[in-house]
Amino acid sequence: MLSKEQKPKVTRVSKQYLHEKKVDALTRRLSCPTVRVEVRSQPVDHSNNFVHSSNAPNRKHCQSLSVQNTTLPGTYSHRSIELINSKNDSSCFPHDGSRTALQPTTTTTTTTSTTSTSSTSTTSTSTSTSTSTSTSTSTSTTSSTSTSSSTSSTSTSTTTTDYCSTFRWNQTGEVVAGTGSGGSDANEFNKPAWLYIDANDTMYIPDHHNDRVQKWTKGAANGTTVAGTSAGPGATAIPHPEYLTVDKDGYIYVTGHKLTGVVRFPPNSYVGTIYAGTSSTGSGLNQLDGATGMVVDNNLNLYVVDTGNNRVMKWSQNASSGVVMINDSDIANVHGIQFVPGKSDQVYLSDANKDSIYMWTFGAPSPNKTLTQVASASKPNLDHPWGIVVDKYNNLYVADQNNNRIVMYCGDSDIGIPVAGETGTTPIPTTPMDVGFDSDMNMYVVIDGHEVIKYTRI
Repeated sequence: MLSKEQKPKVTRVSKQYLHEKKVDALTRRLSCPTVRVEVRSQPVDHSNNFVHSSNAPNRKHCQSLSVQNTTLPGTYSHRSIELINSKNDSSCFPHDGSRTALQPTTTTTTTTSTTSTSSTSTTSTSTSTSTSTSTSTSTSTTSSTSTSSSTSSTSTSTTTTDYCSTFRWNQTGEVVAGTGSGGSDANEFNKPAWLYIDANDTMYIPDHHNDRVQKWTKGAANGTTVAGTSAGPGATAIPHPEYLTVDKDGYIYVTGHKLTGVVRFPPNSYVGTIYAGTSSTGSGLNQLDGATGMVVDNNLNLYVVDTGNNRVMKWSQNASSGVVMINDSDIANVHGIQFVPGKSDQVYLSDANKDSIYMWTFGAPSPNKTLTQVASASKPNLDHPWGIVVDKYNNLYVADQNNNRIVMYCGDSDIGIPVAGETGTTPIPTTPMDVGFDSDMNMYVVIDGHEVIKYTRI
């Protein structure tokens, strides 16, 4: 039996996480070298409000749990799940999702040994007396002293753990959509331009020269046209679509260089309407000119990069005109836009002309930060960055187009790390347009060469 000091640490997880099937994500958020999962199908009386519910509707079930390459088959009533650090590592802590929590941490251990000083003193005395015709007395004394010296030594060891290094992908990828040759069949693309992956791991791709948007479910051999004239009778035309996003309600937003505004399609409908902008380009608050990247917040506000007017616009839900959020000449060549994690007033913008990623606060006259550097001896800077995305761990990824690679900016780092496209990558993501991730953090890269490449998380 383990002693009290040997018992592993336990982090209990409330049932609110369970229905989202995020056990794997939770294990990744524990910065521990080894994690195992204990599944209890019987009630466990915890006093910290993680108590199971006896009501059937509140019981959450899942067919399998994928936990660090270990699959637990079967159906479990997930009323109590404990993530256990089996090594009882003192550096293990729950990751709260903040960007700084993923930064390298340093642990210093100091050991001190001491030898004490001891001193011993011994004294003996003897006396003898004899009497006959005379009397004599003699006394002898012996004294000895020993002394040992004291020594002390201290050793210090320092260990640095880089959590960014845990984000790695198999450099042997596989083509999961497209054939590599331009075409208009259901399994083909002709210059795919952007990528959005929803919570169901379904990809949405604007098929630029086929004037359509293709929906590609996970594992499918063919795509389905969900927008564009080929989608069905009476479908709204979207000539040369290039940029796309999807909101939390399933509405699809599309724009491109031949569209005068943003066209929005309701779920399961290929009939769209101009949602932002008008039927003609212009500089009015109700107009757009050269709209590119878009992002929608949780309140369904639409943010659009308006390159022809050097601005970023906000369109509130069902508004007839927009509000200028950023106005600067640097916006002229911006393509991608993403919110900075935890911020509702700050975005990342990718400037292909100046080879830069900006972190920019709404209303500010200039960027808060500019990212250009990459940890690569042969390609130390971004070159024509295009699409960008932020993962669920709050890391930023860039489709570094002219360098044929994907670069990750981990946490708050100012120096990027190449994660696909450097030495040993096959197929090479030549001229990447955009990048995205599924729920298992597998990476998908849409390239100008008519296909989407998947790199599996390792």
